[in-house]
Amino acid sequence: MGEDLVLLALRPNGTMHAQQKLRFALSGAELLLLAELGRLDPAGRIRVLDPHKTGDALLDAALADICKRGAGRPPQAWIASARPGLRERYLERLAGKGVVRLEEHRTLGLFRVNRWHVLDLGRVQQVRARLDAIAASTGELTPDQAAFASLVHVAGLDEALYPGGHGAQARARLRQIARKRPTSASAAAAVPTQDPASWLLSVVVLASLDAAAPASVLSGPDSFPAQHDVHHGVAHDHNTHHSHNGLGPSHHHTDHGGFDAGGGHHH
Repeated sequence: MGEDLVLLALRPNGTMHAQQKLRFALSGAELLLLAELGRLDPAGRIRVLDPHKTGDALLDAALADICKRGAGRPPQAWIASARPGLRERYLERLAGKGVVRLEEHRTLGLFRVNRWHVLDLGRVQQVRARLDAIAASTGELTPDQAAFASLVHVAGLDEALYPGGHGAQARARLRQIARKRPTSASAAAAVPTQDPASWLLSVVVLASLDAAAPASVLSGPDSFPAQHDVHHGVAHDHNTHHSHNGLGPSHHHTDHGGFDAGGGHHH
């Protein structure tokens, strides 16, 4: 789920959607998956139930961080806490699978700029088609679909990917899915239902929305292009302005045969 969120955030023009809020969705996805694996209980305050590794490097890193500084804290506090390089770790894993590639460019013949190029356009199109189907749906969703749609909304990707009047219905549907929950994280934690998966999703989504709320005030859903340090691949967030030129539901553009995503840092 984290990989798919990152792929949706990549743009063909060398920038990245959802700079401010993507990390909250990624942390929320990890918390949800760890809870589903029985490693922790996120209700109220995080309780670690099983500190053993899962076998997934990114989830294991999240679990180790929770054991170190997340246990006993409200889930929104851990989700909101800074975890440098989280987005880049997902990009690096995608690169290891041959889905994206980090390339160095030069602007004006002087400045080095790192950009992430999508190599597997089919993977991106499959992810987008899955989201489009959810956004156009009217009936019940599977837990996986509801989780995916909810975290897309947490990241602000619904605003970026379905802009303007023609995207209003899709945005409303994704918002409805994400916010079809108890009115607060404490209420969700206190009222388990006969559907444990739905209850768990409620806890995590509400915590993620709470964590992302300050970022919503600081900047719009689509902030300044990602900038990557050319030596370490670390992206730095900037929130000086925001744009609204995201792809629509059925527009998949290519640049020289692939997506060109992730902005660059001038040195």
